[in-house]
Amino acid sequence: MRSLGAHVEICRRFPDHHWFEQTELQEFYDRCADRAMDMIVTTEKDAVRLEKPEENPEVPIYFLRIEVEIYQGREAWERCVDRICGISKPRPRDEWMPSSSL
Repeated sequence: MRSLGAHVEICRRFPDHHWFEQTELQEFYDRCADRAMDMIVTTEKDAVRLEKPEENPEVPIYFLRIEVEIYQGREAWERCVDRICGISKPRPRDEWMPSSSL
């Protein structure tokens, strides 16, 4: 956010894949409202795990979409994604990675 020119007033970090409790979210929303923040920004990845505030938040919540650009190894990346997300049946081990890597 800073590299995009934002003035970051509050930065709260959580472990990756953290499931947010409604109470911790509400405390954070209230803290931002008390300090009259212009907005709350999170990643798209984390936004899907945010529970809707109990009331309309006083501070609007936005998410930042992050895109990945692959410079090298696109085929290996696509095989990895397919292996994780797109497998309908098991594949032989020799299809998991290039034969030069075995």
